[in-house]
Amino acid sequence: MGERGQLPLQFPFNDQQLLENFQPGVNAELLARLDRTPVATGFAGLWLWGEAGAGVTHLLNGACHRSGRAAYLPLAELPAQAEMLQGLDSCDLVALDDVEVWLGRRPLEAALLDLYQGMLTRGGTLICGASKPARGCDFALPDWRSRCLALLGYRVQPLDDVGKARLLQAHAAQRGLQIGEQVLKFWLARSERSVPGLLAELELLDAAALSAQRAITVPLVKAVLQL
Repeated sequence: MGERGQLPLQFPFNDQQLLENFQPGVNAELLARLDRTPVATGFAGLWLWGEAGAGVTHLLNGACHRSGRAAYLPLAELPAQAEMLQGLDSCDLVALDDVEVWLGRRPLEAALLDLYQGMLTRGGTLICGASKPARGCDFALPDWRSRCLALLGYRVQPLDDVGKARLLQAHAAQRGLQIGEQVLKFWLARSERSVPGLLAELELLDAAALSAQRAITVPLVKAVLQL
């Protein structure tokens, strides 16, 4: 997870969100790019964006796990204070999730720009995660806007049903469960939930199957998820 004890501030990474267990779907190029990040030399900057549940947060955490000294900051969950970024330019990698919530305010953008400049000088990697591309965001500082527009941008595409089925099967296998193709077909045809929602449903099915000492079947899915 990196030498987090040496960082100015400590924010835990999600131990379940690794690059190794990210179901790529059509995001194979992006996944390969992040996989190369720890061995890259010189500054690297990326802007990852996608709708809720597409996997932006998963990828940010996964990249942090691969780096030596890394910091993951969920900006939407932290105080909007420029001091939160102090000293982080010494990291090998900094991942800023929900970066758009800090945009439009000059003091916060100035702090982001300072972080960028520090990492540029030291040759670190800065990854910004957002719900939309940089060109669709409102900025207060032209200099910070120009830096963000110059970052290598990737849209994290949501999984299709095939990708969701593979993801659910992989997570079920980690729990010692097997889910048949017919069960998955029934489940996905009736559930319009995002990937986080499907994983939450898997939690419910796992608990129900364990309690009833039975396999996950179409009738169980229908009963537990009320489909």
